[in-house]
Amino acid sequence: MKLHYVSNLASFSDSVEYRLHKILRSAAEAYLTQYNNIREARVAIGQYIHIYNFERRHSALDYQTPAECYYPAMLMPYVA
Repeated sequence: MKLHYVSNLASFSDSVEYRLHKILRSAAEAYLTQYNNIREARVAIGQYIHIYNFERRHSALDYQTPAECYYPAMLMPYVA
């Protein structure tokens, strides 16, 4: 048997990619819909990602959205 070393960063990156793939797979609309073209697919997946980051509350984040937790300044109104 040959051992393969994976750095912590690589394993973290793999887990992030796996989780993102799992999230997209679980989004029935993004996964089960047959799109007519790439643009249509990008728009639908972009809408899902927006909902996931700005509207969907996550129990692991104390029922905050990722935007509220990690980027609160993005949610502040722009004042000119």
